[in-house]
Amino acid sequence: MKIINLEDNGVKYVNQFVVHLPSGIYFQSYNDLVAWKKNDGSIAINPSAWDKSLTTKKHLCTFLGVTKYELNEKIKNGEYILADLTYNKY
Repeated sequence: MKIINLEDNGVKYVNQFVVHLPSGIYFQSYNDLVAWKKNDGSIAINPSAWDKSLTTKKHLCTFLGVTKYELNEKIKNGEYILADLTYNKY
């Protein structure tokens, strides 16, 4: 396992983490798992965490490399799957 702070243009964000595990790469904001880039290339988004705040959404977009508009469209059209990513389930 490798855990690093989310970084954008050389700026490391406090309490925003990228977690590398054998099952894929996760984005964690504070204590919430927000997204999972699976090894097969699919993306799972935690419906209870991704839109908690504007800042979380901004950092999620950084993690995924998309704009807020693209994020909303990919969730709406099912390209990004909504899935419960709570710790006790995965």
